[in-house]
Amino acid sequence: MPHIVLEIPKKFNIELAKQIVDILQQYLTKGLPTSLESFKSRVYNYEYCSVAGGSEKELIHLQIKVLAGRKQEHLNTLSTNLRNKILEILNECVNMDKYAVTLEISELSSAYAR
Repeated sequence: MPHIVLEIPKKFNIELAKQIVDILQQYLTKGLPTSLESFKSRVYNYEYCSVAGGSEKELIHLQIKVLAGRKQEHLNTLSTNLRNKILEILNECVNMDKYAVTLEISELSSAYAR
């Protein structure tokens, strides 16, 4: 039951954000593995961010939460591969000099309830 949260600047192209979420879901169905029906994904637009103490760059942050029990090495590999895939897509569509991209994969708490 992965959760994907994509945080983007307010002026970021929402269609591109949706494309990123779709690609993440496709990749994770094989990479975790899991089923597409188990995802809970959302995109948040923010008003302001600060990267390295300034506002010259805007942040694109992906947070992916997965059920506990996977090896850390596996999650590290997924994180690196996903970030590279996202950078590949973004480099084709936007000026990456304006953005910092971060990605975090963490485990859902054992107290998670649905």
